[in-house]
Amino acid sequence: MGLQELFERLSILCISIFTLYYFSNRNRNIRLHPLLGLISICTFFMCLVFTKAEYSLGVGFGLFAIFSILRFRTETFTIQTIVFLFVSITLSLLDGLLPINNIKILLGINLTIVIIYLILNY
Repeated sequence: MGLQELFERLSILCISIFTLYYFSNRNRNIRLHPLLGLISICTFFMCLVFTKAEYSLGVGFGLFAIFSILRFRTETFTIQTIVFLFVSITLSLLDGLLPINNIKILLGINLTIVIIYLILNY
C-alpha cells in the first residue's frame, strides 16, 4: 500500500467517523464523547502494523484481553455508544484491511454503512 492510498483510506475513514459522530449527537439527550472517534483511527493503524509485521496470534488475544479488562473497569455504555463503537471499528477494519485496488468501491462501502446507520438511528 502506497502513501497516497494510505492517505485516501484514512481520509475516507475520518470523514465516515466524523459524519457518524456528528449525526449521532444531534438532538440527543445522550452525547457521545469526542474521543470515541479516536478508537477507530487507532484500530486502523493497528491493522496496518499487524499486516506489515509478523506477529503471533498471542498479540491479538492480548489486545482483546486488555480491552475486556477495560470494559469491566469503566461505566456502562448506552446502546447508542456500543453501536457507534462497533460501526467505527468495523469501518476502520474495512478501510485498513480490505484488499481493494479501486478506492471508489471502498468509498461506496463506507457510504452505504453510514447511510444505513443514519437511517436506522433516526
